[in-house]
Amino acid sequence: DSFRESNLERFTHFKKDEFESDWEKLAERKFGRVYKVKVKVWRETCALKTTTNDY
Repeated sequence: DSFRESNLERFTHFKKDEFESDWEKLAERKFGRVYKVKVKVWRETCALKTTTNDY
């Protein structure tokens, strides 16, 4: 399905230092956390999901 494939291509892996340092925790559950972050190179605000042990 071309729609699904084009959406999967949008996933990008980042390192922690590629974000501004002012992370805002939006949610925390059993399997992870969601933060509001800003990507330095894009200057865009995004949601970032991590597993509980990541950060």
